[in-house]
Amino acid sequence: MRMAEGRATIEGTSSSAPTDGLPGATEAPAATVTPPVEREGLRMGGLDALRMFAAALVFINHLAIYGGIDFGPLEVFALHGGVGVIVFFVLSGYLLIRPFLYAPVPWRSYALRRLARILPAYYLALVGSSFIMLNTQLLQHPLEYLTLTQNYDPAVSRTFVDVSWTLTIELAFYAVVPFIAAGLSVLSRLRALEAVVIGMAASFVGVICTLAFYRGSNLVYVYMPFFLWVFGLGILLALVERDWAPRLRVMERHGLWVGLVLLVCALYIGAYAPLDLPTAAAAICLVAALRRRRAPSWAAVLGDRCSYSFYLWHEQIIRALGGFTAGWPVAIIAGPASIAISLVSYKVVERPAQRWAARRSRAATEARRAPADVAPAVGEGSGPPRP
Repeated sequence: MRMAEGRATIEGTSSSAPTDGLPGATEAPAATVTPPVEREGLRMGGLDALRMFAAALVFINHLAIYGGIDFGPLEVFALHGGVGVIVFFVLSGYLLIRPFLYAPVPWRSYALRRLARILPAYYLALVGSSFIMLNTQLLQHPLEYLTLTQNYDPAVSRTFVDVSWTLTIELAFYAVVPFIAAGLSVLSRLRALEAVVIGMAASFVGVICTLAFYRGSNLVYVYMPFFLWVFGLGILLALVERDWAPRLRVMERHGLWVGLVLLVCALYIGAYAPLDLPTAAAAICLVAALRRRRAPSWAAVLGDRCSYSFYLWHEQIIRALGGFTAGWPVAIIAGPASIAISLVSYKVVERPAQRWAARRSRAATEARRAPADVAPAVGEGSGPPRP
């Protein structure tokens, strides 16, 4: 799933803007500042690696469920590998809001890039999975699957390409990010932080109330607002990074190990996803610690080029192999096969789509700027032409 402006569902940059203080809402917004990472030319290799790590957790979870693999004493951790989706959501919240905090982002360009990031690979996975699984769900419900609205139809939700339920949540979040950013832009830095915290609290309370009044309901897995508190953690990190960067130094130094310990605890506990505070806490520590760190090139490349398609394809491959074999042979075949397909998807579909969207976005930006850059000819512009 990758989700976020990110490579994965997610593209972006990291590091902190060296600003401090609490200016009022009427002061020039900090969005005019260029993030130091862009100035330093650094890549977010650490977050690329984290994205692949989260996808691997989900892969292990599906091996335990569909692959017939006995993980022995580690079984409890494998069965809770689905916590990786919470890591994806925190990454998306952080990476998608960042560009809006530092510079104006044209909404059309943003929408085009997001759709180009998520849809082409998803459509390829839908078609490919239909052949692999000999499944006709796509033919029976094309509108729901092609528009990523299958979550909202109980008859279709989580019946094919099961992991796509998270894409519906992500797509809904993509739609509200510009509005969240617009709201934050008119608030002082402290008020913006307070607004995000209040929104997160409302989301979390909404989950609790829904579970209390609609027991057994699947609503909390269907609608994005129930996960808004998770995305909000990433937004909080982006705000703190911009406005109070020195306060993140402790997390930069110790967040990796703290996050890993919390993640191990989360994997053991296996909390209900919409209320998974342990994984959310682990994710925010890991994102804060890794956003400025380099990663081994192979891990960064896998995270950048493979994680999203790997996330989309691996479950169907595991299920298909389950019809012929079981146990560790499934893992030995499914892992490399999923990575290979993901690399092909990136080369043939994802990267061309992203480049096309980038060209369209640049062309649109240049077209908007052109009239202001060209002097009006005689007889044009303000005032009558000379006789």
